[in-house]
Amino acid sequence: MMLALKGTDGVREVRLMPSGEWVCSIECVNVREGKMFAPGNLRATKFRPDYLKLVNWWMEQQYTLRYSGGMVPDVNSILVKGKGIFSYPGYQADSASGETGAPDGKLRLVFECGPMAYLMEAAGGAASDGHQRIMDKKIESLTQRTPIYIGSKAEVKRCEEKLA
Repeated sequence: MMLALKGTDGVREVRLMPSGEWVCSIECVNVREGKMFAPGNLRATKFRPDYLKLVNWWMEQQYTLRYSGGMVPDVNSILVKGKGIFSYPGYQADSASGETGAPDGKLRLVFECGPMAYLMEAAGGAASDGHQRIMDKKIESLTQRTPIYIGSKAEVKRCEEKLA
């Protein structure tokens, strides 16, 4: 088991050893620039040409794909490797597709995006919904959902610019 913890001096990674002892495995987690991407909600590429173009750009630039199908393991990978971007945009489906769409994505602000944004920013990265910092979003309900772009500062900025 691994935990990422925010302390007064930054983010640390600790691991539970078979002996039952917690051991610090990364003293200072620091997110910087690097070519790794974890594109969530690839279904949105059907309805968002801008997102398809961004995913293709990452591939053309030979970014390393890191995709587990879950936000927490993908964001953990960014923290551990110290680089990358996780994206999960919202999208509007057209009526002909038979899909309902997810304009606010499916990830929850209070339980998923907020805590991950807190850790990412403490490690030197950033987190945005495409328009504002995740940490600045007003909580309106416990189940409120939000798009998220989380990782290195430059990659989050790229998402904001290309998916505006």
